[in-house]
Amino acid sequence: MIPSYNYKFELSTPNLQSFDFTDNPVQKLSESRNNLSSIKHVNIDVQIRLSLENYPLILLNWLTELALIESLTVSSSTLEILYLVPDLWNIDFYYLRKLKSLKIKKYGPSSIPHGIDDFLLQNAPSAEKSIIDL
Repeated sequence: MIPSYNYKFELSTPNLQSFDFTDNPVQKLSESRNNLSSIKHVNIDVQIRLSLENYPLILLNWLTELALIESLTVSSSTLEILYLVPDLWNIDFYYLRKLKSLKIKKYGPSSIPHGIDDFLLQNAPSAEKSIIDL
């Protein structure tokens, strides 16, 4: 379930440890998961603009490409968009096995979609989860 996109970043990051992204996801990160294998810490804060239908699938693809990360920080708006992936609960999501920390940044009255954190943590049950109210 990895869709194709019109835009892409080709990242070759043999020593990059952290990746921060704040914007709307319209691009694929890399052609090869190996190019991203050194990244351990990821922060994704997607701005809500539902004008592009591909946002949810792009985010899901990013998480598969960043499968070896140890810590993930996401905004509640990022999770709201990820929650829109068609048939999300039927996806065999065997990624994020090395995840040790999931931080969710919650802005004001925004909500965290029910079960989305469990979906992300299904293969890392000992990972610590924290919610940061901003």
